[in-house]
Amino acid sequence: MKTTGTFLAPCHPPTRRGFTLVEMLAVIMIIGLLMSLVVGSFFRTRTVNQLLASEQVLSDAIRQARHTARSTGAPALLKLSPTRRPDGTLLGGIITGVSRVWVWSEFFDHGQALDVQGFTIGMSGTGRLVNQDAPWFPPELDRALRFRTGDGAYVAVAVRPPLAGQIGREIPKQIPLILVGTDNSAAGSSFGVMLVRSDAIDPRKAAIQSGGGKRAKMMCWEILGWVRLPKEPEPVYISSFDHLPSDLTRDRATLPSGNADISDPIGGDRWEEIGLLITNDQMTLYRNGRRVAELRAGKVVDGRAIELPKQLLPGDQIWVGQANLDGGMAYAKCPIDDARVYKLGASEFGSLPKGVYPMADPSQPAGTAVEYRVLAHPEGRIELSSAIGADTRSAQGAALNTDAALSTGTIFLGGDFTRTAPGGTTRGANSAQVTVAIDGRVHGSLVLVPEPKPERTPDTPAGNSGQ
Repeated sequence: MKTTGTFLAPCHPPTRRGFTLVEMLAVIMIIGLLMSLVVGSFFRTRTVNQLLASEQVLSDAIRQARHTARSTGAPALLKLSPTRRPDGTLLGGIITGVSRVWVWSEFFDHGQALDVQGFTIGMSGTGRLVNQDAPWFPPELDRALRFRTGDGAYVAVAVRPPLAGQIGREIPKQIPLILVGTDNSAAGSSFGVMLVRSDAIDPRKAAIQSGGGKRAKMMCWEILGWVRLPKEPEPVYISSFDHLPSDLTRDRATLPSGNADISDPIGGDRWEEIGLLITNDQMTLYRNGRRVAELRAGKVVDGRAIELPKQLLPGDQIWVGQANLDGGMAYAKCPIDDARVYKLGASEFGSLPKGVYPMADPSQPAGTAVEYRVLAHPEGRIELSSAIGADTRSAQGAALNTDAALSTGTIFLGGDFTRTAPGGTTRGANSAQVTVAIDGRVHGSLVLVPEPKPERTPDTPAGNSGQ
């Protein structure tokens, strides 16, 4: 018997056919056509590109101001102000204050040897020792230091005060640091800053209580700054003891004696950089680039709302290390170095593209003029506020009458950049938003005009059709 074998052919999977080049090009063209229908009419308009550019320019300016503050150890004040047409309508916006305007500085590096003619070893070279034998002669400014409405000022100086509680040496109770104004007294100067020994004004500030109930003294230095108001006999004072920023806390609320605890006291015998910032809505004291005191306009202190000048008084003299205090001349009698005075919010950075302007938040009437201010602190903190008319408000429209800083704020940029698409629908953008976080993060976005929903016609009741 003959057996015939059957041989099966090997199985091959079915051949898969790929996309041809023509098919791929067709798909790409369809996708591009759909995208152009959705956003083409929006992004092809030149005016919308202006709004995008404005958001980017402002975001870059805020980042640069923060970088300036962090890299130099001194605050920067950025302002976004509106510009108007002759008929009063909003035209555009101008950005100022990304960098500071240097007014005057003295680093004493041209001095002589140690303690000769008042010069001594400084923090970064040669310093100055101001006393009766080597008094300070104020420099002659080319012109009086004048401020526009809304401009801020920042003064800073390095000082090495003596130990506040040192025994066996006569320690001054007040150390004048730097004053700007027409004379060298607190009542006659425009603004200034000094160190005050803790028991100089109120002896209770230096009193602490030991475990046995006996009182002892904790001697340290208080930073005291001031600014003078027009037509007011007394200036507004800010203290590193009494005006701790709201986001900072003391180690203890009170001492056993019942007095308020002193946060990070200055003992003395080491170099400290002291700074004072003044704007038309707040005062801030700095120690080595860190905020140690903050006072905002509108805050109620001793039953009185704090008022700060909208425009700083002009000054034609700058005094370092000496002042007329308590009816007599007081001298620092300790090394001083790196004294400087700046104007904030005055240097021009650039303008927004034509047709883009700062606008109020949606709760305000259309066309309301608003000026935004961004304050960058040396530690990287960002604060945002806005001035609407004569009122100072936060970016959310709430009055800035507390010392609580905003965690985030929004800058609104206006400009009606819409267009009528075929079919009568309106597309495009009419504003942009730049959101600024307190830690310096900046995010921008455009506000699109929503397409109107088609009106729905009511259904015709049955039985009445065609009647």
